[in-house]
Amino acid sequence: MNNKLFSVVDLGSLKAKLTVFDTQTLDVISQRSYLTLLGKKLTEGGSFVEEALERLDEVLFLIKEELEKLNCSNIKFIATESLRIAKNREDVYRIIEKYFPDHNTTILDQEIEGEMFFKVIAQCFEGEPIAAMDVGGGSVQVLNGVFKDNQCLIDNKFLYKTGTYTLQQKYSPDSSIISQDFDKALDLIKKDFNTLNINNDILIFGSTCMQDFLNESGISLYDDKPIKKHPTYTTIKDLKDFLSKVRQVPPDSRHHFYPSGDHFIYGVDYLLINVIEAAERMNAKYIYPSNMNSSYGFIE
Repeated sequence: MNNKLFSVVDLGSLKAKLTVFDTQTLDVISQRSYLTLLGKKLTEGGSFVEEALERLDEVLFLIKEELEKLNCSNIKFIATESLRIAKNREDVYRIIEKYFPDHNTTILDQEIEGEMFFKVIAQCFEGEPIAAMDVGGGSVQVLNGVFKDNQCLIDNKFLYKTGTYTLQQKYSPDSSIISQDFDKALDLIKKDFNTLNINNDILIFGSTCMQDFLNESGISLYDDKPIKKHPTYTTIKDLKDFLSKVRQVPPDSRHHFYPSGDHFIYGVDYLLINVIEAAERMNAKYIYPSNMNSSYGFIE
């Protein structure tokens, strides 16, 4: 086995994300996402539906194959909102055990999830006060602070339940039509984000595929203020312009906006209203997409 490699499998509400690192160089060797829909029809204290568990079984088989190709045996399983709230999480553990015997899963508290994301992002913006926004399928975390003198200093933490897949299921259950309830989702976000009372020029939002998405979608990007691992930024106006285009098309007809993104684009409007609302409230001038996520926090 290749002892230099370390992998993190992140079981989210929409996707399972596999990230494989080289522990010597800290480079990402492989990064893949697999649709699981673990959060489908899931409410607090509810149960994973059989379809989601079957998908997870198929996905973990594929992940096992990928890790065997890479000769990587050092694996860490983490989970976020869906496993935080589901009552039948043991069903998930049994599937993991089927393919990865003796591997435990760490369920990240929402606050810890946000802290880990902020830490990896802030190190790229060393010395710059920033806000980092981790937009997941089930939950959203916004933290602000700075990384300096080799320390991560967090000023505020804001935790929300306005994840993209959660909103998509509630307000766009039929992907073949343009939802007439979209404004209700926006009203919910506005109400929840009333607690978001910070100002910051720089907002970084992730995770996993945000740079790829913006690059493919045609959203205007600017490269006059590059930061390590974050070469381009966008603006509130550019995100709003793209949101207007997306909202003219039913979710299952948006593939042309992000051809390599699989089902991600279905709920991208709910991602955008989270980011736009946060950016407007903090008067962010530079909005950086990031492909980084909380998995990176386990590599150090």
